[in-house]
Amino acid sequence: MNSRSASGIGVSYDMSNNMMLRTINIVVVLACLAGAYYFWTDTNEFLETSEITDGEIIRFNESVRDGTTHYTAVVRFSTASGREVEFWSNTSSSNPSQIVGDRVEVIYHPDSPENARLNTFFGLYGFTTILGLLGVFGIAFFAGNQIQLNKKKAHAEHLAMFGKAIETEFTGVKSRRRGNSKTTSYIITSKVVTDGITRQFKSEELRRDPSLYTDIPNTITVVVDPNSPSQYAMDISFLPDDVFKPLFRISSGNSRLSV
Repeated sequence: MNSRSASGIGVSYDMSNNMMLRTINIVVVLACLAGAYYFWTDTNEFLETSEITDGEIIRFNESVRDGTTHYTAVVRFSTASGREVEFWSNTSSSNPSQIVGDRVEVIYHPDSPENARLNTFFGLYGFTTILGLLGVFGIAFFAGNQIQLNKKKAHAEHLAMFGKAIETEFTGVKSRRRGNSKTTSYIITSKVVTDGITRQFKSEELRRDPSLYTDIPNTITVVVDPNSPSQYAMDISFLPDDVFKPLFRISSGNSRLSV
């Protein structure tokens, strides 16, 4: 096993992809929260000037989405002036709890009764709730991604300071899928034999099969933390940068290791 000290190894960061993801995430979150606020204020203004009456479900309109039939209630009611109005509920269900002929409470604006709504929480605040939850999930995703980013950064900096570079033997490329995911990822594997003991290493997950883009060398450098052998990073600098863009690179001479 050939090894060399990794002291003096530098860490460089390619933040372009991460910044793009962060920007997209922030835009989506702000759009969801802005939409939730708009529908919330719109509903509150609607409630201030609306009237409540009883209506009747006269039929269900059917629609098929992803192979599942959804049913939307069509409701008829009469305004205070005697005008008869029909409207579609703004919610649908694959298994509605109501049937034709059921009486429901309706809320409407006298000037535009055709825009009536069912007087239920989801009938009034459904869009607000959905967009608000999407905004919250977006914030949680952003926070989780930032935590993982900080962990990878700390890992890279620790290896740059305390790691040792060893030469390992390339053993192959493996593909994997997680659960029912249709997306396939790939990892490069290598090994080193020391005193009759074989130790295996693997690269970060790659979105494309690296063997289709370059010849993988028989010898691959890995930087290992001597005090915690399970902490390491594999040098995949032989992969083309325009196809494979790791977030962090540890560099020592001609060796660059992705984390």
